[in-house]
Amino acid sequence: MAGKQNINTIPDPQLADALSQMKQDIFRTMHCVKVGQVQSFDATRRTVQAQILFKRVLNDGSIADYPVLVDCPVFTLQGGGASIQFPIAAGDQCLLLFSDRNLDAWFQNGSAAAPFDARCHDLSDGIALVGLNALSSDLDGYQANIAKIFYDGAQISMSGGLIKIRNTATSLLTLMQNLGTILESATIDTTHGVFSGATITALTAWALSLQELLQ
Repeated sequence: MAGKQNINTIPDPQLADALSQMKQDIFRTMHCVKVGQVQSFDATRRTVQAQILFKRVLNDGSIADYPVLVDCPVFTLQGGGASIQFPIAAGDQCLLLFSDRNLDAWFQNGSAAAPFDARCHDLSDGIALVGLNALSSDLDGYQANIAKIFYDGAQISMSGGLIKIRNTATSLLTLMQNLGTILESATIDTTHGVFSGATITALTAWALSLQELLQ
């Protein structure tokens, strides 16, 4: 009697396994949300170049950077003709959102239009929301009960119905105290019935300091 042959058979793939693999392949090539870092900012176009802060794992197992994204529109908090603008700089981290469809037609004219091609969730269609922070960020301590805007030493904070303004040069409170000092020591030109030249010079300097603070 002939010996039995040991034949290794490959089982047919199950439909559920095939669909699961297809889903994973789609997810791996779809771009939705990524963390990025600003490389440069174009204030005229209001766009950034940004580097994605994830790495790609290639089919051979090697690690590679994503390409630098160019001309990404920057989100600006605004409405009703008002806006808040920040001095976006290289090194700022951001949240990158990728449009469902080609963004170029809208970006050119700001109105509804058919997309130029059929690309979806593509790296070419990133939108940057600047202001994301990791635990290692050097952002000033967050205070849960205070609304605060600060830049380069100047600060406006709001809490408990009060607004406080701080300036690295001279605070508004200091200016008002200085005005009081000037008026207390003011002298009069008795001939003409007006402040003396020294007092006018002091008031002029005070007015310039106030103008600088309010700019």
